[in-house]
This record gives sequence, C-alpha cells and structure tokens, in this order.
Amino acid sequence: MPAKRPDDSSVFQLKVTLRGSDPPIWRRIFVRASTTLYKLDLIIQIAMGWTNSHLHLFHVGDVIYGEPDPEWDAKDERRAKLGQIVAQAGDGFIYEYDMGDSWQHEVVLEHVLPPEPGARYPMC
Repeated sequence: MPAKRPDDSSVFQLKVTLRGSDPPIWRRIFVRASTTLYKLDLIIQIAMGWTNSHLHLFHVGDVIYGEPDPEWDAKDERRAKLGQIVAQAGDGFIYEYDMGDSWQHEVVLEHVLPPEPGARYPMC
C-alpha cells in the first residue's frame, strides 16, 4: 500500500546537509507540506547562508525541478509542492546550488508533524 500523502497543513522537519563537508554542515528546518520548491530554495538559501546569486536545481530521483529554462529539461519548481515529492520519514532529494561549483545538499524528511499552535513557518 503506497504511503498516504500528508495534507498541506502538515509540518515537515527537514535536515539539510551540505555534501562533502567535514565537519558536517547542516541545518534543521520546519516547513509546511504546502511549501513550493520555489519557496524552499529561498528558505534553504537563508538557512545555509547562500546569497541567491547562482542558479539551483532540485534532483528528485530522475526528475529535475528548477526555474523554467530552455537549456535544461526541468519541471517548474513553482508548481511543485514539497508534500508532492516526499511523504514519509526517510524520503529525500538533492538540492544543488551554483552549477559551476555544484554545492549539493541532501534534504531528508525526518518527521511529519502537526502544526504547533501559534508557531510560524518556516522555522530553522
């Protein structure tokens, strides 16, 4: 039986780890399942200290999401919600920032949580 998709109000606890860093460089962020990949890019940029001065892509299995561009065959990140690509603890994907230097980040869904009353998301 396939995993049940969380509803849009669910909160995802994500661990974002920069690949190849020693010691590990990581952040734990909390976002709604309804967060688009477009917004997730901005959230990861802030959490990891990037300056939004380079292109990025999301690698989800064999599917690539990003800003629409004729140079690569990427699905539109503005139309993809996080809850559509990950559903249960352990699911993950790669966020790549700066295609020249190829800073790759492993993004793993650690927990699916109910929203806390009064909490504002995203949260780091």
